[in-house]
Amino acid sequence: MFRQLTSTNYGHDIYSIKKDPSWVTYRDAYNALLDYGATLLSEGERLGIAKKADEMIPENAELMIICDQETYENISNQLVS
Repeated sequence: MFRQLTSTNYGHDIYSIKKDPSWVTYRDAYNALLDYGATLLSEGERLGIAKKADEMIPENAELMIICDQETYENISNQLVS
C-alpha cells in the first residue's frame, strides 16, 4: 500500500480539501467522500479519524483524501459550487 501511495504508476494520489458545510462530523465527510470514490485519510497530519468519527470537524480543517485526479477534480468542483 505504501508503495502505491508513493508511486505515480497507480493513478491515485493524496489531496487536501476543505470541509464541506454539510459535513458536521468526520463520519459525514467519510461517507460523502466514499460516495465520490475517495477515502478520507486524516485531518492534516492527525491520523485516527476512525476513533473520532462522531466528533465535529473544525471549520478550518484540512482534510487529506486519497483518490484519482478525476475524482479530486469532481469533489473540488462540488465543494466550490
